[in-house]
Amino acid sequence: MKTTVLAMAALIAGSGTAFAQSGDTSPVYANGFVQYEYLSDSSDGVDFGFGDFAVGLQGAFGGNKVGFDLGVIAVGSIQEDFSESALFPTFWTETSFGKFSIGRPRSAMASRIKVPPIAGTYYYTDFIQMAFNVTDMAVLQASAESYGLRYDGSFSGYDVGLSWHHLEGVGGSGTSLTGFVARDYGAFDFALGFEHLQGNGTNETTYVATLGYDVGTYGARLSLGDSFIMPDSAYSVEAFYRPLDWLKVTASYGNYASNVVYGANAEVSFLQNGYAGVGYFDGDGFPSGFTTAYVGWKLNY
Repeated sequence: MKTTVLAMAALIAGSGTAFAQSGDTSPVYANGFVQYEYLSDSSDGVDFGFGDFAVGLQGAFGGNKVGFDLGVIAVGSIQEDFSESALFPTFWTETSFGKFSIGRPRSAMASRIKVPPIAGTYYYTDFIQMAFNVTDMAVLQASAESYGLRYDGSFSGYDVGLSWHHLEGVGGSGTSLTGFVARDYGAFDFALGFEHLQGNGTNETTYVATLGYDVGTYGARLSLGDSFIMPDSAYSVEAFYRPLDWLKVTASYGNYASNVVYGANAEVSFLQNGYAGVGYFDGDGFPSGFTTAYVGWKLNY
């Protein structure tokens, strides 16, 4: 089983984390998720854990909400003796015009539009994540120094986000501009986003889009992306069915740069924020199929 993907996998895909305040009464909040998983094929196995979450403090000043937010991406494996993490501290204020953040904000686009997991796990989404979230992955994988600004707002029912980042790393310096526009129509939702990178000989733009349908008992999602890092465009389709409130069954199919990946998983929820699942996936380039098992906890405080 390949081990180099550990240095790249940090998805954050599928979590829905928006890194905003989670309540109006408590001065402390947390959101995101942590997950531990195990994958095995016909000859080998590996464990993998990661977290994508934020904790923060919030209050009021001059009639506006203000706060401090510490975003975290952490990945690691006990078997592979590997661990890596990145911190994203920001100060923010929320006004009638929207939310403004300064410091080291997360990518606005990647915070809203997520790379979906494969059979419930994120171990093999490494190259996909890097292709569609260079801004955050440069901090995690290349230990790049970063600072920037971010805006999140809502206009006429549309959610919008825009973030600017200065990145300084081993390969030189550059800037990143990311953004999205999204809307929720109840059962349907959609989002469009981009990430533009410039500097050190690079002047490229990545585009992503997602369309979802969810009526509670069943639903589906189509995701599309075009990244300069991949030789071809990518797309994925996933559908789910929830026969019971605590049980969700999902099937997915993805084509990433002409590499097909397909899988399915069943997931149960417990204690409101806990979840666990098992799954199976296979595809191009794998010597055999993989069985997966995972358990996680959603932070929503």
